[in-house]
Amino acid sequence: MPPGLSYPALKCVLEFLDAPQRIHITARTPSLKQIDKVIPLRVKYLLIDDFTLRFNEFFMTCTPVNVMFGVWRTQKVLHESICPNRFSFNNNRDKLFESYFGARSIIYVDWLVSATGMYKPKSPQNFNFIINRLNTNNFGDFMPITNQFPMKELKIEAITEILLDHPVVHSAKNIIIEQVVSSIDTYLPDIHKLRAKNVSIQYSFKYDPVFTRIPYDLIRIIKYWIDHGKEIGTKYKFTSSFDDIYAVMTEAKREFNEFLSEAEKVDERVLIDLPQFYIPMKYDLSAKIFVYGIKIQEDGGDKSQVVVKVI
Repeated sequence: MPPGLSYPALKCVLEFLDAPQRIHITARTPSLKQIDKVIPLRVKYLLIDDFTLRFNEFFMTCTPVNVMFGVWRTQKVLHESICPNRFSFNNNRDKLFESYFGARSIIYVDWLVSATGMYKPKSPQNFNFIINRLNTNNFGDFMPITNQFPMKELKIEAITEILLDHPVVHSAKNIIIEQVVSSIDTYLPDIHKLRAKNVSIQYSFKYDPVFTRIPYDLIRIIKYWIDHGKEIGTKYKFTSSFDDIYAVMTEAKREFNEFLSEAEKVDERVLIDLPQFYIPMKYDLSAKIFVYGIKIQEDGGDKSQVVVKVI
């Protein structure tokens, strides 16, 4: 019989083992269970919502009536338990979260999707996710347990007001913000102070849009850059589910009419019938803010987009 693996070798094997397989093996092996929590856990895809916790292709669903374990791709249920007490629903979810994340100091996640509404998972003390990509609709709840600089991609759904002044946000390489608009008020009051270089802001509407939010955020960002400067290479993109780019650029023209310029050649599908602007910055005369409209291919059709970049 060959000798067993040394601890350093075993640690390496466990760390890079597929997360569901590792959880399955260590739960049935007392000797591995003793060291499992001190070895970082690596997960390719992690989903957390009000009822489901998914590791790669393995999922656990907790509802007021039952708890199920199964395979995500086939939706095959491997085990199901009935909850005897409906009032223990929140307690069961917290226990499920604690059993997989509790006492782990670091969890490496390539892509984490958080779509929680009512449920706010309780995180253990000194607990940290190290994440490459994060999609979340509860941005404020995940920032305290996120420790990754810079994050490759950060996608935020803003359905209420959120503040973006956080190191994780400022350092992210790519930011996508989906703003669900239901009033004239912005949900991004400090968007103009964001230090990230690549940002896409997408607007959708709860009701028929009798107004558009884009010009207010767009003009506020440009004015802030004029007064405070912005790094060359910065590029912000504005897209709306209600394709109102002509109204947006009309508002921009009213504000920045003195900076109108001739159509410039760029490596994009520029809308030449829309105004373009070259706007100087007060403290860096070598750089300018270039504002223009383009057509992009999205969801099987053409969509208009406003681009603001520093050149």
